[in-house]
Parts: sequence; structure tokens; C-alpha cells
Amino acid sequence: MEWEGEIWEVVGRTGGPSGLRWVLEPWDDRQAIRTLVRLDRETVARWVDERRAERSRRRDAPLLLLASPVLGLLPGEVQVDLGEKRGYPALAGTW
Repeated sequence: MEWEGEIWEVVGRTGGPSGLRWVLEPWDDRQAIRTLVRLDRETVARWVDERRAERSRRRDAPLLLLASPVLGLLPGEVQVDLGEKRGYPALAGTW
């Protein structure tokens, strides 16, 4: 992980009421880097947004599947939009 221009290894993480706290150690230069991830405000904010969107999709998908007989009658582009934003299986709904 790159943070403030230095490369660190994530060796653990702990959770708390305000979020996650990652435990970092300086990277051992003798080891190969498999994946390098930047740890900055923009990247972390993007991760948080992606996690929230994924949780929302998982939460809404079963309800949308139950509503498939009605939602399947909606125009195709509306169904695709529901699929992208809420996890609705548009193809299954149309069938």
C-alpha cells in the first residue's frame, strides 16, 4: 500500500465505532509487490461508496426479484437501470 509516498504492508485491521483501522508495517524491499494500492482520501472515499452501493444492491435484490412479474412489464432500459443500480435481474424479470 502506498501512503504519503512510502510503501507499507497491511498486517492487520481492527474495527471500531468510527470505522476500520489498518495496521501497517514498512515494506520489506526484499519481497515482491503483488498488488499496490494507494491509500488516500479519494481512493478510500471511492471504496466506501462502492461498499454502500453493493450493500444496497444486496438488500434490494430479493425484493425486486419478488416484484419481477410486475417489473418485467417495464421498458427494457428501466429494467437495465434497476439492474445496474439495485441488482435487479432484468433478464429473469422479463422471462
